[in-house]
Amino acid sequence: MKNLLFILPLTILLLTACGDSEKTSQKTTTAAVDNLKSEVYKEIISNEAGDFNGAKIGMTLKEVKALYDDENLSEEADDFLQYKLSNTYTISDYTFIFEDDKLTQIGLDTEVYDSADNNDSEQAQVLFNDLMDTFLDKFGNKYLESENGISSILFWTSEDKEIQLIKDFSEVHVYIDLIVE
Repeated sequence: MKNLLFILPLTILLLTACGDSEKTSQKTTTAAVDNLKSEVYKEIISNEAGDFNGAKIGMTLKEVKALYDDENLSEEADDFLQYKLSNTYTISDYTFIFEDDKLTQIGLDTEVYDSADNNDSEQAQVLFNDLMDTFLDKFGNKYLESENGISSILFWTSEDKEIQLIKDFSEVHVYIDLIVE
């Protein structure tokens, strides 16, 4: 009985200590994942859900509008939304095209700048690499890659969608289109 009284508190103490260690490890892992993405990436991606920045092919215009602030809306029509966001290192145009009130195309055109407002091809490459890693996780293996030293282009197909990721000097472009057969 004495052994049980000694072992029981010791077991509880060990289990509690291991549980705290596990929580600390999860927090460290989450922080490490967050730190893997560049500041430029964090400027253009506020939501990793959906196909791109919260939007998913097939959403309604109203659902897409709910994802973005009206103050950034630069153009709107029955079948078109465009948002312009200026941040510290990026100027981005997000374009959404609808057919029969269903999202069929997502576009992003981003210009990357340094702290002196000069075009920054190095940070554009960092952004391109971060987006490529995200797309590899989200859409699987790319099926085509082309590079010429200045420009890079990657293609994926996934669930009736074609995804293009393009880097051209200090600009990064993303295009996600519904494949219509």
